[in-house]
Amino acid sequence: MPHFPVAFQYVGGRPKVVEQDTLPDRANRVMAILLYPLGSRPEAPSFGIDEQAFISEAAVNLIEVRTAIAASDPGIDDYEVGVTDEQLLRLVRHVRVEVRGVR
Repeated sequence: MPHFPVAFQYVGGRPKVVEQDTLPDRANRVMAILLYPLGSRPEAPSFGIDEQAFISEAAVNLIEVRTAIAASDPGIDDYEVGVTDEQLLRLVRHVRVEVRGVR
């Protein structure tokens, strides 16, 4: 069964899809979990992760990342969680854009 990838895109004038339960589908599902703030989906309040895991220079809480994946998509059970080079992490900043109603 085809699924749309997390970064929806067109290829050759048609929407790109990935097959369900393939490695690209599982990677997309994990990406969605890490991109959605916890509680942002009313139909699935346990989906996502607290934003604080990625907004400070403190070490990323890997337990929180694993917990978010397990709570949001129990079907994903074969993965590793790690952190990239600490120097690179200090160069990355989280930018939050909040769009409010149009005046």
